[in-house]
Amino acid sequence: MRDRDPGVLDQARSRLREQIDQLAYLQWIADAQWRAGRSAANAKGVKVLGDLPFMVAEDSSDVWSFQRLFKFDATVGVPPDAYSADGQTGGCRCRVGTRCAPPATPGCTSGRSARGSCTTRSGWTTWSGSTAPTPARSTRARPSSSPPTRPSQQAQGERVLGLLGEQAEVLAEDLGTVPDFVRASLAEQEIPGTKVLRWENDQGVPRDVTKFSHVSVAVTGTHDTESLRTWWEGLTARERELQLTQAPLARLKGPDQERYLPETQAAVLELAYSASSDALLTPVTDALGWADRMNTPGTVGPHNWTFRLPWTLEELFSAPEPMAMARELAHLAERSAAGGREGSARRPVRLEAG
Repeated sequence: MRDRDPGVLDQARSRLREQIDQLAYLQWIADAQWRAGRSAANAKGVKVLGDLPFMVAEDSSDVWSFQRLFKFDATVGVPPDAYSADGQTGGCRCRVGTRCAPPATPGCTSGRSARGSCTTRSGWTTWSGSTAPTPARSTRARPSSSPPTRPSQQAQGERVLGLLGEQAEVLAEDLGTVPDFVRASLAEQEIPGTKVLRWENDQGVPRDVTKFSHVSVAVTGTHDTESLRTWWEGLTARERELQLTQAPLARLKGPDQERYLPETQAAVLELAYSASSDALLTPVTDALGWADRMNTPGTVGPHNWTFRLPWTLEELFSAPEPMAMARELAHLAERSAAGGREGSARRPVRLEAG
């Protein structure tokens, strides 16, 4: 079956027909519900943001069905960066014709894309580290990059984004170690990059959020970061003092400045909404001021992607806590829109729920 022998596959299809039909039926129902939900949201002026991975997992049906199109001696991942001190192994296979580049850190067997994140890993170029030889495959891939030169990388990235942009509104996760020419290319095409507030600093000194490019997405955090609460409570004394130099946070100075109080939550959200970015993304846990985390990069286990809100959809429109959150975010959005630049189309607000 691993080698896709036609006779063996026919036997498997016959033996597993009932299970296959059940899965196909459930996927059909899920797809119909998703389309209906998206249409209902769009009718109310609400956009639904998707996350587009370019690579596919090594144990996916794509790799299994089209083994001739993939390499098995290299895997795409992410080296140590702001997401993970030890790097991440994505478990994604390089496609045939895609040469792989050396790890960014000695001894690190994962790689990274010049585009910076899982959602856009193949935009400009693909980087990966070689995996250890296996009994079935005794050789390693020779590290390299594809495309091999900056001009060819830029041409490929802009072509990919051009194709996506024909059918979708694109937001770029240009996070981590990203070459300057990539961000310059994004700016030239007016594709919004991502501004994670806690990472926007120069040697620890926070950058002025009111000077962010309007063609960007301000983000309080992502599904890969710790919550705002956890981040604030973990700051060193020096880091917190630098954060408190920002106008919306200055009023927090005092004996309780290390604690994440309701006043802290309000001030940090006010800072985010004062950014000059035309879009803002707030993980729902940050909007609620909770410490829950959606994903810890570089780890595998039941602690990842299992976060759930404690309310049903119906309760979201009646429970005190989510209703108070919605009122506060609406107030901040209206106030930031009123104080925005003349002619600016501020501000689409996105809540990320993982």
